[in-house]
Amino acid sequence: MIEEYSSAKIIRGFKENDEAIIKEVYNFCFGYISWFLPKNGGTFEDAKDIMQEAMLLFFRNCRTQNFKIENAATTHIINSAKFIWLNKRRKVSANIKNYSLDYLEAKGTYYEEMDDKAKLKEKEKEYDQKRKVYKSCFQELKEECKELLTLALKYEETSEITKRMKFKDDASTIDKKRRCKQKLLELISNHPNYKKLKNE
Repeated sequence: MIEEYSSAKIIRGFKENDEAIIKEVYNFCFGYISWFLPKNGGTFEDAKDIMQEAMLLFFRNCRTQNFKIENAATTHIINSAKFIWLNKRRKVSANIKNYSLDYLEAKGTYYEEMDDKAKLKEKEKEYDQKRKVYKSCFQELKEECKELLTLALKYEETSEITKRMKFKDDASTIDKKRRCKQKLLELISNHPNYKKLKNE
């Protein structure tokens, strides 16, 4: 049982590649992570990937000199996995927002800071073309998809989107959001103006 292992014993087990200890630690931590991720925009498959990253990170740290942790080893691994996932979510969220309607409608300081007027004009033209492609493709989506993707830009918690869309559960929300994003990307990639922009 994992409760029988001290943090020092777990660290030593990872250093010595003790399969029994590593398996016990993995199963214990994965039990939490497989519960945490679906409630925070992930899937069971995501949980497996994140768990492997956290375990590998801990394994590498255990083999460095003077590796010390403040919490229990299992807590340290779980927190690492949560951090890895939330960091990925932030990056994905940032990328999505770069293609959101709000972002595409906004005129930020990016262009104002450019000194080269020719480049500025070129970038503004490209910006407007991309905005038109996105808006055109977004309007082709079904109403449910448009509402779902709009909510996804406002709320990071899957449970909040599930409640507002009145879906059966978070798993349904995650699946529908994935399908809607995929459909939008297909529409954009097949848009004639997008292909033209890509080839320029």
